[in-house]
Amino acid sequence: NAEENQTDSGTYEFNCQHGPPECIYNIIENCALDKIEDPLTAFQYIECIEQNDESRDPKQDYYQVAIDCCRLTNLDDDTVSKMET
Repeated sequence: NAEENQTDSGTYEFNCQHGPPECIYNIIENCALDKIEDPLTAFQYIECIEQNDESRDPKQDYYQVAIDCCRLTNLDDDTVSKMET
């Protein structure tokens, strides 16, 4: 769950129920769903991300988790760089 608030400058801030790690992983997951064509692979990737978010540690290496999940689901590492665009 996320709460969206518009700031005085017109930009938006998001506050996630479980803190910043949840928001960051939500972004990664949404990008993955946009870039991964096979529904089963996308599901496996999302499941991998969710398993890595259990600690809610804000200092975790999100990029490395994204790469590890690519490797676990047999996606090319550059899938992550495609998510940045």
